[in-house]
Amino acid sequence: RAAAASKRFGGLVIEQYADILKADPPVQFCAVTLSWAEAFSFIAFRGTDETIPGWRENFMISFTETEAQQLAAAYARNTIRPGRKWYIAGHSKGGNLALYAACRLSAAAWGCVERVYLLDGPGLCPEVMDTSVIRRIDAKTTRIIPEYDVIGRLFEPEITDTRIIRSSQKGILQHSLATWGVEYGELALAPENDRQSVLLMHVLNRWIAGIG
Repeated sequence: RAAAASKRFGGLVIEQYADILKADPPVQFCAVTLSWAEAFSFIAFRGTDETIPGWRENFMISFTETEAQQLAAAYARNTIRPGRKWYIAGHSKGGNLALYAACRLSAAAWGCVERVYLLDGPGLCPEVMDTSVIRRIDAKTTRIIPEYDVIGRLFEPEITDTRIIRSSQKGILQHSLATWGVEYGELALAPENDRQSVLLMHVLNRWIAGIG
């Protein structure tokens, strides 16, 4: 209600809300479209919630194509239509869904997309999906990760416009969007990732490879 009463968000229309949660097989999927008149629409994919199916599905992206990914692709395919600008985004697991959905769009639908924003989300497992599909969306994609980054460097997607942002928190807590810095309306960028997080990612990557 507070957002609806504000100047910034009051004119947005919430559409196509979807929320699916299943235990077996585990599925946790949530998406919504925010539209501003006829100017543009913004598809947002939610990250992991606190449910067991949500966390089970998180681990599944390392060895299989998940139902949430398939739902994300279908959501984008069925929602995007010509005549306006479209944006696709997601944080954490939602970033993975945004990436997957964008890669699965038809050429016609992709032509309607203005920008894709991947907010500290994992990439695509190369054993599950041909990651060369990312090249097709690279020119219209922005990836944002915090200095201490772990989640967003799992199966790290090769996105040219990758930005490292400063955070008010330490360690893994930097994954939270609410801690990311903004200075005078622009992202508070950092020159490189924290060295400890880089070392941790090398360990995690070896562990995941060993499990496979």
